[in-house]
Amino acid sequence: MRNPFRPFHAAPLPHSPSTLLAGRRGRSSVLQGLAGVGLAIGLAWATPAHAVPDFTLTETVPASGDGMLTLTNASAGYSVDEVVVSGLGTYANTTRAGWSATSFFFDDPLNCQTGTGFSIGTGFCYRLTDTSAGSAIGPGATETFTFDPSLTDASLDQTFFVEFTDAAGDSMACMGTTSSGCSAVTTSVPEPSSWSMMALALLALAIGLRRRIGGRVLHLGAAAAALLGWSVSGQAAVTQIVVDSTASVSGAPVPYTTWKGRVFGELDPADAHNAIIQDIALAPKNADGKVPYVSTFQLTAPTSAANASGLLIYEVSNRGGNAIPAGASIVSGAIYLQSGWQGDIEANCATAYPCTPLTVPYTGSTQQIVVPVATNPDGSAITGKVYGHIASATGNTAQMVIYTTPVPYKPLSLTDPTLSQLTVVSGQSTTGVDGPKVPLTLGTDWTWADCRTVPFPGTPDPTRVCLRTGFDPTKLYEMVFTAVNPLVLGIGYAAARDTISFFHHSASDSTGTANPVAGLTTKVVSIGSSQSASFIRGSIFYGFNQDESNRKVVDGAWGQIDGRMLFMNSRFALPDVITNIYMMGAEAPVWWADYPNLARGLPANGILHRCNETGTCPQIMETFGSLEMYAEKMSPDLVGFTAVGDVPLPSNVYRYYFPGTTHGGGGGGFTYNASPAPSGACVYPANPNPESDQNAALQDDFLALIMSGTPMPPSVYPKLSQGQLVAATQSNVGFPNIPGYPYAGNNLWPVLKYDFGPGVDYANQSGIMTIQPPTVLAVLPTLVPRVNVDGNEVVGVPSVNLSAPLATYSGWNTYAGGSYKGQQCALSGSSWPFALTKAIRLASGDPRASVEERYGTHAGFVCQVTAAANKAVAQRFLRASSVATLVAQANASNVLTTGYTPTAADTALGNALCAMAARSAP
Repeated sequence: MRNPFRPFHAAPLPHSPSTLLAGRRGRSSVLQGLAGVGLAIGLAWATPAHAVPDFTLTETVPASGDGMLTLTNASAGYSVDEVVVSGLGTYANTTRAGWSATSFFFDDPLNCQTGTGFSIGTGFCYRLTDTSAGSAIGPGATETFTFDPSLTDASLDQTFFVEFTDAAGDSMACMGTTSSGCSAVTTSVPEPSSWSMMALALLALAIGLRRRIGGRVLHLGAAAAALLGWSVSGQAAVTQIVVDSTASVSGAPVPYTTWKGRVFGELDPADAHNAIIQDIALAPKNADGKVPYVSTFQLTAPTSAANASGLLIYEVSNRGGNAIPAGASIVSGAIYLQSGWQGDIEANCATAYPCTPLTVPYTGSTQQIVVPVATNPDGSAITGKVYGHIASATGNTAQMVIYTTPVPYKPLSLTDPTLSQLTVVSGQSTTGVDGPKVPLTLGTDWTWADCRTVPFPGTPDPTRVCLRTGFDPTKLYEMVFTAVNPLVLGIGYAAARDTISFFHHSASDSTGTANPVAGLTTKVVSIGSSQSASFIRGSIFYGFNQDESNRKVVDGAWGQIDGRMLFMNSRFALPDVITNIYMMGAEAPVWWADYPNLARGLPANGILHRCNETGTCPQIMETFGSLEMYAEKMSPDLVGFTAVGDVPLPSNVYRYYFPGTTHGGGGGGFTYNASPAPSGACVYPANPNPESDQNAALQDDFLALIMSGTPMPPSVYPKLSQGQLVAATQSNVGFPNIPGYPYAGNNLWPVLKYDFGPGVDYANQSGIMTIQPPTVLAVLPTLVPRVNVDGNEVVGVPSVNLSAPLATYSGWNTYAGGSYKGQQCALSGSSWPFALTKAIRLASGDPRASVEERYGTHAGFVCQVTAAANKAVAQRFLRASSVATLVAQANASNVLTTGYTPTAADTALGNALCAMAARSAP
């Protein structure tokens, strides 16, 4: 739905005269409503002891055309190196040299944050990042970023975030809204994209040295490592590491240091450990016959080796974003590592790959890897068909977006109509049934071009599509084009494998540069969420948990909220994709144990098959919720592609289902709102049901298993054999008839059986796709959990919020408009509040018990929360330290505090709940 962008303003910062100024479109008005459109600015400055830099920020939106975000750096000695804008306006057309624009979708608070990890809330956000040396916005300079305002939401209160970072990595920050002004958030936090724990090998020898430690300290670590007998060679395929920056970390449980730099590696294509990588044999080789690559890395570790616990946590970056936690979230004593693995993060790159070659010191915050381009044996270019689409577009210039970033491949020809076919479709079902199609002719109806400033046919551009008559946001535009130069993206798996093994086992690289954490690691755990969890699954499935020295790479792996096999190890792959139609992700087995692939007639296979053969399987923890069952095709993980029985769960896999949650969980809290607003582009309100509390406790459980062998709590998840998984119809699910909140059954993205052509190896989800878009051969049975009389799921590990509910919490939502109107709204769940009182419930015809009927009084509600929290602690699904926080939130809430007068029966009910809570107290 197209909404006009409204101007905004903010109060001056408390520490400086910096202001956020209003732009204009029509009449001026201050945005009101939810905090969800935000903006964050990172500034490099001298020292945190100096005054906060001065700047002005102006947003201007004309009656038509691009909006303009203008930043003037009025300070002396400070440079702007990052701007984070949270909202629905797209900054994909930003053109500042040396800067990249990376978009993230809503419902993942880890993505809507600055490079240092300060979250500005959930929402659609763009991170504009300085990725090249010398391209920051210097003192006295002004820069304007352009954006498409067509998708902004005028109902949202403008939230902004301002962050100032010095060259040493220390930062100050403030956050506020147009109504509240700006208040300090924290001081002295590190710039390097985030922070986490990492044991800094032998840097007890360097106590007292701070910030940019340099090569000498690293060599001290290497010397000590050699004295203790650690290997200086044998660094797997990593030939060199280069440390580009070093910074101290503030707010951690013990002093921490962060290193940011690059990893140079090479792979032997003839080595069986690498042979499964698609097209590695066709990749360019160096003089030694090896295939080179270079990736970024970030290492965060205790500054003193004495504080290292022996645990290394490999945090899998999601689409290049930061994954290492910050401050108090760091597990004390742990070493944290993240590195680039996704080779196609090249948004808006119209030049030859790579846009960011990583041959010079890297100052950006995005984790990247440069992989080779495959060529034919004679050196000629490889071509192949690629499918993409454009949805909800306006204006006359758009890009084929795969979830958050444009399709990374370039067309072989910008002018040959036989090589590029664009079709406009009135609609498309979740099962691949298209509405009426109208083909458009290249050169006549559309061009590969940018028409934002030059009229049709525009300026030739291999990354953009210009439509003569403009795009209709209610239509879907499907593109099939012949692309050139496939990336050998599967190298990302091997690069992560070798990076982990280097920092675990090696004392130094081949040039003598020391491993900063040499000898400090005894156990390794990988953690990834959403796309990152899919990467973890692929790493294990393809055999990359065994390094080139046949050692186990990670001892434990925790994949969160994803059940796909990553679409990365095939020619012209698109790993940025979610579970969009026509995309790979459910071809290879997505379950853990060997189990028959009956839908394709393939023999039994599973994610753990290869590591079982080599004895390199890790302990696995798998956590996910309701959204993943509806929109992330999680069903086959539990019941296979035919849904005739439960897939056995191996003894080394621990599965925990979070009932009634959105993707990654909601924000929690116990605020009662009888009429919440719809969420973004969706019909229904957002789902606040959280996963964070359960995840925190399960992380403690899992790390205790890995480090000391403490048994895990029993797995808890819905099963077909117990009647807990059913087809997604209202009668099967048992969903009640809730006024205004129907269960339409069209919110499920089912698993589809595709034919991509004879060149695809479906058993391994690899090969060469020749049919684009693929033919849909069958719609496979896809199941979801049953619900209770409230419409809430009950099987699994519930949050305290779900155990003391104020609403129906669902893993589905519905698009309000656009080409997908009426279907599942991206990765968004929803909620629908209970009536406050029995009288209101009866008047509306709501079959669900009211808040009054459930708890009687405010005290009764607080006691129910207390009892639920104590029960979760006893089950090891909640940290004991979280109980007081949750109870305090319930006490401070507005539940049953206004809007009605309790009766004697209400008071009696509340007292009874408190009596039961007292009896169940530990």
